[in-house]
Amino acid sequence: MKKYSLFLSILIFCFCFCADAITVTLTRNFTVDKYPEGGHPMDKTHFNKFSFSLNDLNLDTSKYYDIDVRLTSTNYKGYAANFGTTTSSDLKFHTDDNTGWDFKAADHLQYKWTTDPSSQSVPGTITVRCYDWGANGDVTVTVTEKDAGGMGFSDTERIPYDDNANGIADGWETVEFVKVLLDNNRRGYDPAADGEVAPDDTNTYNGDGWTNYDEYRGMFAEPTDAEVTRLDPEQNDVIYT
Repeated sequence: MKKYSLFLSILIFCFCFCADAITVTLTRNFTVDKYPEGGHPMDKTHFNKFSFSLNDLNLDTSKYYDIDVRLTSTNYKGYAANFGTTTSSDLKFHTDDNTGWDFKAADHLQYKWTTDPSSQSVPGTITVRCYDWGANGDVTVTVTEKDAGGMGFSDTERIPYDDNANGIADGWETVEFVKVLLDNNRRGYDPAADGEVAPDDTNTYNGDGWTNYDEYRGMFAEPTDAEVTRLDPEQNDVIYT
């Protein structure tokens, strides 16, 4: 009887806790084949955008909540492998893209929203601007009940799709793998490697001087080019400057 009562108490506690549990899901509104685009030699403010939706938001209408959205970003020098000198964040929030969010950080990496029982309306999307052709980072949304000891729930998604977290977009890696029929056991390129095979026996040095990440990030062959040329990590490339 005691065991039954204990089990029932635990069951009731779990039911009540789960019923009031805060939940949120961050959903990427872009596909695996969308890559970062950044500055341009003729237009350094060039960018593309990555958008996310806030779904499955479970809030008690009688309580107050803080919804915090933070962005972590690379800050590589320049905006392509062979252009640019700035080292600011490669990914940023911008107020023009995120109506309703309360801007919280001068570095454009944080937004906040506070709900109350009279208004549980929450902005449904968050948008990130990309200023580098090889940018990557994370967006994290955290929902916390105000005055509840910091207990909350968070979800994180990456820009771009990069499941092996090597800084190179999964879509680009997949395309390059298919081109050379690589085996399925290889998870991704080593971003720091430069492993193109020497063209013949007279050249004992492998590689072309550009890492796999450089080749993915791409280069401008001409300042007037509309976009970078992403190189082939399985082929020696010769760049004339």
